[in-house]
Amino acid sequence: MISEQAKNGRSSRKPPFIRRLYFQIVVFGAFALATAILLFTWNIGNEQLDFALESIKTQARTLVSNTASAASNYIVVKDLGGIEEVLAYSATFPDVVSLKITDSKGLVYGYVIRNAQDVIEPNYGLRKIDLPQEYIEKITVTNNIMSLWFPIEQGSLGWVQMEFSLDRAAALQRAIWKNGIITSVFAFVVSIALLILLLNKPMNALSNATKFARGLYKNTGEVMPFQKSAFEIEQLEHALNYASYQIHASSKGLTDIKLALDAHAIVGITDRKGKLTYVNDKFCNISGYTRAELIGQGYDILDSGYHDDAFYKSLRDTIFTGKVWHGEICDSRKDGSVYWVETTIVPFVNKQGMPYQYVGIQTDISDRKEAAQKLRDYQEHLEDKVEERTNNLKVANSELESFCYSVSHDLRAPLRSIDGFSQALLEDCAEQLDEQACDYLDRVRTSSHRMGELIESLLNLSKVVRSDMIKSQVNLSQLAVNVINQLSTGEPERKVDFICAPDLVVSGDERLLLAMLENLLGNAWKFTSRSDQASIELGVVHEETRDVFFIRDNGTGFDEKYMHKMFEPFQRLHSNDDYEGTGIGLATVQRIVRRHGGEVWAESTADNGATIFFELGEPVIACLSKDFVA
Repeated sequence: MISEQAKNGRSSRKPPFIRRLYFQIVVFGAFALATAILLFTWNIGNEQLDFALESIKTQARTLVSNTASAASNYIVVKDLGGIEEVLAYSATFPDVVSLKITDSKGLVYGYVIRNAQDVIEPNYGLRKIDLPQEYIEKITVTNNIMSLWFPIEQGSLGWVQMEFSLDRAAALQRAIWKNGIITSVFAFVVSIALLILLLNKPMNALSNATKFARGLYKNTGEVMPFQKSAFEIEQLEHALNYASYQIHASSKGLTDIKLALDAHAIVGITDRKGKLTYVNDKFCNISGYTRAELIGQGYDILDSGYHDDAFYKSLRDTIFTGKVWHGEICDSRKDGSVYWVETTIVPFVNKQGMPYQYVGIQTDISDRKEAAQKLRDYQEHLEDKVEERTNNLKVANSELESFCYSVSHDLRAPLRSIDGFSQALLEDCAEQLDEQACDYLDRVRTSSHRMGELIESLLNLSKVVRSDMIKSQVNLSQLAVNVINQLSTGEPERKVDFICAPDLVVSGDERLLLAMLENLLGNAWKFTSRSDQASIELGVVHEETRDVFFIRDNGTGFDEKYMHKMFEPFQRLHSNDDYEGTGIGLATVQRIVRRHGGEVWAESTADNGATIFFELGEPVIACLSKDFVA
């Protein structure tokens, strides 16, 4: 739980001085500056020392080389006096501590040394010294003394050993360190003073901002005055003022939401033990209990006895694990009447994931439950009505079948009689009848034949509507090729180019789909009879949500202003003299397509062919890419 000091935004005691930001910035800033100066001094000191050492080495090499060159002539003639003069002269150079000249075996020709009074004097204490193993220049440094060995004539005449003092280089380094330390101390002190002056105003502004932040929980909506200080502090002041505005607006928004929620929903809050700690007015109004009667009680005070123990166990198991529970509960009012509430219980969990309180939000759905019960009663009644209508439909279908049987048998017999007697008159009494009478009899026969075709078409249309569908995988391409082959057999003299997309496999009733293709391809065959180079095509267009089939021809076509008549029974767009037909074909096609859950439509212009589009409610199962010509 959050402590009172944390809620008020302040600690119970003052922090140690070393933990204060003011102290840390001042001291650590000054320390960082002093450290940087010392590091710079160390780097410069090392660089100057290296430079001084290199200068001394160069000077020493030059001096010892000149000494060896000058002494070589005296060694050849065994002039010890000349060797001592060379030694005395070379030793006068500053920083030369001692100078020796030996023969090739280490016997000392001469040896001078600088004494404590900085006076060069000869030394006769050495007679022989150890020489380097190799005849090359050799330099060693020990205790601020640099020793140089230089061979005379490749060591054949002897060696020169010179010792140089490095005190000047060490003194230079000490001077640099001394100045660096003094500068660091001065910079440390000055930086502390400057930081105190610079941070005084910003730290005061930060302190004021902290005091203002502590008061934000009061949510008064006030703002703090601005102070001219560091940019970041000003930004903090802006941010705190904006936060104050947002907190005030959010608090007002939450208050408004609470008012809206209280006006609409039943709200109750319980502790982790399930005891009510808050109920809104709507809770009291719906339940009939006063707030005093509800606070401290559990939700079991509203138990109506409708739900069993397993229901409440499932509810508790859900919310005790920190999950939201949602469902419908039947509660009981104080007067014993029941009501239904749609309930959402939201557990609030701590850092350990354990619930410490629960918020229940409920909506009275008693009217909805009552309406649902009425709907169920109506549905039961409706099922009885549907069963009754189904029985009536079965009776109507039975009567329709009887009617179709009567049409098929009772009407065809008189038509056959009319046709037969008319033919008999024409054959037996042709000499007794004039030309007009024979023409009348021909018209009677033609009409009886047409009437027979109409009856046959009506029966086929009726079968399409009434027959049961047996769905399977149907290859439209193969059915179309079969239909075209039958048409070609009937009119072998006609040459028609038929292009068909292969393997258009769909799900449908094969018998009905065959009837559809017979009508569509029969129409295309019929209306291309006057084309010089007749062409018929069956294909498919793949759209985003469906596959659309089409049968296209380059025949007569039709005027699209009569499109509304195309799929109606007995509506023909061409006269019977131009093209024979009953006007039932496209109506049959439309019913077959709709029974498969699709639609059919057409596009055309007069004398420019026609395209019939149809889709069957399901996509193509398989369609290869290349066309073939039948």
